[in-house]
Amino acid sequence: MFADSVRIPLQEDVMLDNVWHTTVWAGNAGWHTLHTDNTAPLPYYVCNHEEWLSLATTNQMNATSRAANKADSRISDRDDGAKRDTTNLFLYPFYTGYGIFVVVT
Repeated sequence: MFADSVRIPLQEDVMLDNVWHTTVWAGNAGWHTLHTDNTAPLPYYVCNHEEWLSLATTNQMNATSRAANKADSRISDRDDGAKRDTTNLFLYPFYTGYGIFVVVT
């Protein structure tokens, strides 16, 4: 395997046959290429520090938005259930034939 024409060592997975691992540390930001002798090149991009902070902030905002939407849907589901339960509790005496009698003398 080569990273930008520099040979990098591979280590075979101890549990899986024919699965190999390596780590590549790019020296600078920009486009880089991984390739072997008999495969097509695999280009990859390394962000500089400012781009990385922007990407990390965007990903964090998207994750927060997804979590908030999920929490809102759970709260609204609970609210609907609570309303139904309250309604059923209120109507229970009428369904069972029991009445509430108030005697004023």
